[in-house]
Amino acid sequence: MGGPADIDGECHRECDNFHQSPFVVNGITYANAEHYFQWAKCVLEEDKERILKVTEAVEAWAIGNNVRLRPDWEKVKVRVMYVGNKARFEQHPELLAPLVSTHGKVVFTGSTSFWLGRQHIHTRTHTRTHTHAHTDSIVLASIYIDISKTFRLSVPSLPTADRRNKWNGKIMELIRAEARRGPGDAEHATALWQEIEAYEALNAGKGVRRWVPRDD
Repeated sequence: MGGPADIDGECHRECDNFHQSPFVVNGITYANAEHYFQWAKCVLEEDKERILKVTEAVEAWAIGNNVRLRPDWEKVKVRVMYVGNKARFEQHPELLAPLVSTHGKVVFTGSTSFWLGRQHIHTRTHTRTHTHAHTDSIVLASIYIDISKTFRLSVPSLPTADRRNKWNGKIMELIRAEARRGPGDAEHATALWQEIEAYEALNAGKGVRRWVPRDD
């Protein structure tokens, strides 16, 4: 899932995986990071083609949650999200610049629990920008529920406190550190790569988790 990031008290829409910002990887053009992520999980070429044909990220997300997954998906999915976003930012310097200019923790509220980590959807009243960011998160959560019902998918719990990993935020911090190369960035990037590699080692050989159609 997507959603803008909150960094240094500001809403950063360039970090949204749903942000329409076409980029190319290995000769294939993807409309946004979500298209790349959902395409990369597929085994069947017909599923990949279906994802590439839709224009909206939420459509790609819906298709990707009802496909046959590659057997190593649990292991590689974090790195896949990194590769897609890394290519997107490198090919769109106008999006990379505002990210590199930040310094604080990257926080997401408009995604699923795996990518959010310990964050939760909450009300913000600080500024108009924050209000809009909160509204976007609620809209994305609503879309998430509606699509799951439409496609008869089992729905994992929405973001709450005490989740496992904050991978969306970690990936953005890694891309920022690698691009900026300022004081402490190399150390931070190394630590983040160690976390990714530890996650991959933990999930090596694990079977994929599939969406189970509902009976109702």
